[in-house]
Amino acid sequence: MASDDHFSIAVPRQPFSYPPAFQHAGLFTNPRKWSWWHLLTVAIALLALAEAFFVLIANARLQAKLSPIRVDLREYPSIQYHPLDTKKPLNLPKNTRVYHVAKEFGPASMGGMGMILTAITTAQQQTGLVQVSVVLPYYSFLKSDHIEFVVNLAVDVREGWSQRPVSVPFQVSRLEFLVDNVPIPVYLIGPAQRHSPFDLAFQASDALQIYYSPKGLPQEWKDLYFVKAAAAFLLHQASAKSGETDSGVDLVHLHGATNAYIAYWLTHRSNPRHTRSPAIVYTLHDYLDELEYSNTIPNVHKFLDNTNDTNLQRYMHQGRLFMSSLAIDQANVATFVSRAMAQDLVEDKLDFHYKDLVMDSILRKTEQGRFFGVTNGVDPGLLNPFINSQLTLYNFQYPAFARRLLDQHVFQQHPDALSSESDIPISWSLSSNAEDLVSTAKKRAKEWLIGKDMLKEQDLDRPVVLYVGRFQYNKGLEIFDEACQYFARFNMMFVIIGQPNNYPLQWVKALEDRYPKHVKVMSTLEEQLEWLVYYRAAADFVFVPSLTESFGLVAVEGLLFGAPVISTGVGGLGEFLIDRPSQRSADLVTVQPTASGATVVGHAKYNAYIFQPSTLEASIADAHQDYQRYRGDCYLHEESILRMMLNAFSLGWSRSGQQGPVYDYLRLYELAISDHASKT
Repeated sequence: MASDDHFSIAVPRQPFSYPPAFQHAGLFTNPRKWSWWHLLTVAIALLALAEAFFVLIANARLQAKLSPIRVDLREYPSIQYHPLDTKKPLNLPKNTRVYHVAKEFGPASMGGMGMILTAITTAQQQTGLVQVSVVLPYYSFLKSDHIEFVVNLAVDVREGWSQRPVSVPFQVSRLEFLVDNVPIPVYLIGPAQRHSPFDLAFQASDALQIYYSPKGLPQEWKDLYFVKAAAAFLLHQASAKSGETDSGVDLVHLHGATNAYIAYWLTHRSNPRHTRSPAIVYTLHDYLDELEYSNTIPNVHKFLDNTNDTNLQRYMHQGRLFMSSLAIDQANVATFVSRAMAQDLVEDKLDFHYKDLVMDSILRKTEQGRFFGVTNGVDPGLLNPFINSQLTLYNFQYPAFARRLLDQHVFQQHPDALSSESDIPISWSLSSNAEDLVSTAKKRAKEWLIGKDMLKEQDLDRPVVLYVGRFQYNKGLEIFDEACQYFARFNMMFVIIGQPNNYPLQWVKALEDRYPKHVKVMSTLEEQLEWLVYYRAAADFVFVPSLTESFGLVAVEGLLFGAPVISTGVGGLGEFLIDRPSQRSADLVTVQPTASGATVVGHAKYNAYIFQPSTLEASIADAHQDYQRYRGDCYLHEESILRMMLNAFSLGWSRSGQQGPVYDYLRLYELAISDHASKT
């Protein structure tokens, strides 16, 4: 980089003529008026123009499309995956201070990540064993009278031709967010104060805009600004000198690749005063998009305190820094959101794009005994069909009688009762009152949608199949046309609700034109917010044809509303979906009439119709056949619905005997803190 003293100007020794506009100013018409400050002014102006030109060229290069990454394919040693010992007694110190860092949470949730983080922090706080906080960008749409100032901090960013560090000030605020009356402190990292372009950071009109960056602020700059500012705040909190009553950080839990770089800043901090660095847990929520996330080296250097740091070189490939492998190595413990898929990753049973960028880090962590899969839990929350406000508004929330039945089974059933290998029957004491049946509420939802012209009259007597998700290739949209043929053949209604992505929206909408009697498409956020919960309540099946899936939240949500899943069963879906047997036994369900209704004893365990591309038609045919069978007997239908819902409610974050994902994470926190202490 050129320094300031590279710029100079030659001053003419003989007078000469200038244009009239300049002559009028008098400066150039009389050379005796040239003084050292005139020369300095001109030099500064030229320097400013040069720096502006440099910034424009640099931005243009950074915004240019990068060439695809080329990596050498390799074979990896066979390493056996060892799951977390969930029977080990939990010895995490009470009131351990845990800070989660993410881009989504609570009201700032665009998709599954925000819902999952909101659920896990709430469940952790409810245990009473940890003090949970969240660190989040201060999005401009977050408005509340209860947001309070916490601290002013600053980070250094390199600017201009010289790339000298410049202090960029920012403010941290605090909001106490209530989930089920459980308070979660949320620390909001604000945009830069009066410092362009970082004063534009986190501008968003709603949650759908949180991953976009306004014109003038490159996306990577926004991401790198947040991670450095968040790390500065975490180190401030962890420092004994912070002086705050809520100071102290025992562990930082990083979620997703866009926040992974925080692990570097926490472990390679430049300020020696920070002696109480926290332990780190890093969670991969996805094995495709997250592994591809990277930042260009010039952008990374812009935020580095020491551009000669060699610790980052192993994570650089073709001019980009890949964050996931960096965070896996820097973290004390790394996790993936599916137990089964974590095992497949380690044992080389899963092939995926950019695998070779991350496998060394995963295998190193596995050999150290610090890489684990923790399958996500489910928190019905506001989506709970028994209490959802949109459903109660029109009086077709699911009946309280069914809720009591489910509660009894969730808390009293044998842990293995829902396993596909289990021969333990599930017994239901059903009521003869139709208002006590979930099937009645589902029928009422259908009737309401028909009245609103959102379903057809014939849909009351035929299966409604629901797809919810983004319109992208890895969600299996290429199979939709074939599926629609079968839905039409078996006279089933297919409702498609989602957001545009990399799969052409016009191709999705063309299905409705091609099959007008059997397909309905809704592709806007407004439609989804207004109608989705009613379609969930009315649906008889959900369709999840994903090619890849780390967990499969949409499938769980389908079960939560009593709908079996027609699915590929890939990835994390296989951990909770049980395929319908190809040969059905006549005595899978028995019905014994009673004075108040009937006792239904079910031996069936399945909750899904799993298909391969070649068996899609057969799976849809099986689903249609079962629907016709249930229509003839309300108790058989109710048993099927309750079995689906029981599967969903049994996937809670917290389960009896200190079991469930929330306690799995607490055990990992204990391991991470112990590992961190041994190193420091």
